[in-house]
Amino acid sequence: MKKYLVFVLIACASVFSACESTTTTPPASQPLGDVGNDLQFINGKLYTVLDNSDKIVVETPSTVIDDRIFILDQGGFGKNNAQLDLWDWKDSTLSTNFYTSTPTATIAFPAKSAPWKIMQISATEALAAEFYTGQMAVVNLTSNTITSSIQIGAGQNSLAILGSNVYATTGSNTLVSIDKSQKIVIAQKWIGDTPMQVVADTGRNMLIVLTAGNYSPKTPGKILWVNPISLAVIDSIVIDTMHFINELVPAGNKMYILYGDGVKILDLATHTLSTDPLFTKSYYGGFFDVFKNVLYLGTAVDFQSNDVVDIFDLNSHSLKRTLKVGIAPAFFAVVRFI
Repeated sequence: MKKYLVFVLIACASVFSACESTTTTPPASQPLGDVGNDLQFINGKLYTVLDNSDKIVVETPSTVIDDRIFILDQGGFGKNNAQLDLWDWKDSTLSTNFYTSTPTATIAFPAKSAPWKIMQISATEALAAEFYTGQMAVVNLTSNTITSSIQIGAGQNSLAILGSNVYATTGSNTLVSIDKSQKIVIAQKWIGDTPMQVVADTGRNMLIVLTAGNYSPKTPGKILWVNPISLAVIDSIVIDTMHFINELVPAGNKMYILYGDGVKILDLATHTLSTDPLFTKSYYGGFFDVFKNVLYLGTAVDFQSNDVVDIFDLNSHSLKRTLKVGIAPAFFAVVRFI
């Protein structure tokens, strides 16, 4: 199953002061006509990864609105109906003028390469994973062009940065470390069946890897703690195959674990799981806004019907608003000009 990034837009009188457990439809949205796969705000520009058309669209958000969040709805299987939603934090009304121009640039990839993720590695460069080719593209952020590539293997579906290295998971069940300045592979190691996500725990200088397991032979999914230098697994939690995980959502000293049937909280210091009665259903993707201490969680009911994003204010420990969005919201990007 492809995992895609979704952004949702929400509007309130002032940072949730008027957002009391209501449901709303984002006032502005942009159809993409593709499948959304990642969304990143880099150097004042929004990079939207679209895998079916083998491109990354680069757009410059208007500075008229200084604090907002974009949500990229993945879209339904085979429908090519991804959607980008926008929410203004300060005003209940919003112009549909998202950008200073549309688009600023388009980064074209080889046909059938399926760009998957993009991650900034310096002021002027980013790495972009390609799901099918096995290449990782080096992108110049000034010219928005691909300047070179690194061969790491096909099936790349997650990127993380920790210290001087970038880490990627591949379809050959490996975890790969890349020197971000030299842009060469340092190490590559089998990490477990079907790695789905790698996350950098910078506070503890550790990598956390989610694996989904396999059916033949049957192996369980796991959450792994991995040494970033040796790539050795130093601890793990087994996931029951009936309770698969959609995503790990980092949130400071904890992670929100989005199981297929609910939400659990992982303490990153003790490696223990707990539940919270605040969360009453399952979610597909999420995002933690550390600046506002707010958690966004998006559903994916059947990948055919429109979904919602629930917004949780962790200061008051309450559900503050539910957004009506497109199909399968999973990726989020905060844009602030403050």
